[in-house]
Amino acid sequence: MEADLKPVDLSDSIKVFTWNRRCLSIVGIWPLKVYDPIFLFSFVYLAVHCVFGILDLTNYSKNFDLIVVNITENMVMLNALIKMSICRFHRDSLAQFLIKIRKDFKVESYKSREEILTFFGYNRLSYLFSVTSLSFMSFISIIYFLRSLVANVQMGNYI
Repeated sequence: MEADLKPVDLSDSIKVFTWNRRCLSIVGIWPLKVYDPIFLFSFVYLAVHCVFGILDLTNYSKNFDLIVVNITENMVMLNALIKMSICRFHRDSLAQFLIKIRKDFKVESYKSREEILTFFGYNRLSYLFSVTSLSFMSFISIIYFLRSLVANVQMGNYI
């Protein structure tokens, strides 16, 4: 049975951990290694952005289109802020969970090939989801900032 279990590919399962570690470390909330200065900077930045967005609503209370755009943008930022806070406040239980599931990445801990294929099938699915989400979020972020840049460059041509 040992020889039958060896050909299982662990790379996608390990990549899921690696991608999550890298993404969460950027904002300082990877549960196994929390970095307070980066988290505080990210948290304060998002909080200030949300507060200014809410204050901006008062300037455009008559224009419904601008209110919808403002609320749409602020909901995304508020969502990110809340998720960061949840990850930060539950970092101990998340760290224990990550340590426990690391043991599942060993082929020897499964009784049959079906268990292994089921587990790694779900991990392949989570890897595809992570790659798709990260690619989509990166693309949208680039478009978001380029939109502002293009608008400013066009205004500069008229001066």
